[in-house]
Amino acid sequence: MFTCKSHLASAVLFDSSDNILQAWSGWTLAIDLLLGESEAALLALAKASEANISSLLLTGDSAVVIACLNSGTSGVSPVPWRIASLISDAMNFIQGLSWFSACKISRDDNYVAHSVAAWAAALSHVGEVPASFLLNRGFWKYNGAKPP
Repeated sequence: MFTCKSHLASAVLFDSSDNILQAWSGWTLAIDLLLGESEAALLALAKASEANISSLLLTGDSAVVIACLNSGTSGVSPVPWRIASLISDAMNFIQGLSWFSACKISRDDNYVAHSVAAWAAALSHVGEVPASFLLNRGFWKYNGAKPP
């Protein structure tokens, strides 16, 4: 799961039972949402690679990014030039996986990643998200309000 908010990208790693294993945030230089979502997807893939994950179902709420990741270099879905280099970098990580699929989910279903990004933006936190935040399930549906 990935997202971008307030120039911070976030990635959340779940196991097959939907338990959160780890989460990260990172600065993004994105000037628009498409770039930010692409950078967040790249962050998720980089962290999955660091964790030596071999099979990955990547979820996110950007239909364009998901389509680009699923089509890869096949050319089935044209890659917008603004994100072409990020998608190319993402494909390098994807090629190292034994199984990969990207799935579009609704923005509401992506609330965990949005909560992590909002929390990280409020605290200017970059890096691994503390276990205390994850264990307390400090997630809320972000509605423009400051995080608790």
